[in-house]
Amino acid sequence: MGHKNAFLKRMQANHEREAKTGIMLAEKWTRQAACDALVLLLGYGACMGRTKWGKKRILRAVEEWTELFLWVLKGLQGAPDSDAVRIQADRLLKEKVPEDLYREWDGRYPGWESETLEQEAERLRPAWKREGALAADTVTGKLLKGVGAEGKTGSGKGGGGL
Repeated sequence: MGHKNAFLKRMQANHEREAKTGIMLAEKWTRQAACDALVLLLGYGACMGRTKWGKKRILRAVEEWTELFLWVLKGLQGAPDSDAVRIQADRLLKEKVPEDLYREWDGRYPGWESETLEQEAERLRPAWKREGALAADTVTGKLLKGVGAEGKTGSGKGGGGL
């Protein structure tokens, strides 16, 4: 029976790896399609009038666009600073998008639901328990092993904390 369990574990690991690979591929294709559209717009778009951009300027724009695209993706990925990314992106977009067209994060990303701190803590609690931690560093998002509710390590010397 031990062989069967090992086989099932390998199958599950393969399935998880394939799912992650599919997600990564979808992200790369989405980023590439959006980048292609940006290059075509800047180089050939009617909205550019007579000032269509050349290769050097397009390259600079694509490099900056890529950084911004990855930054906005952080808002969707549940990273420790995702909330800050969403708030800042909303603030910056609100300054540039016409009022009648502007939508906050939840409206721009259908199906997205913002999580309260209490909901996030409830979602992460099983991982904290599984890792033997009672707290998580809110800056890095890393679990603090052996940290008690008072934010002190088990060494009696204090330390760690939220």
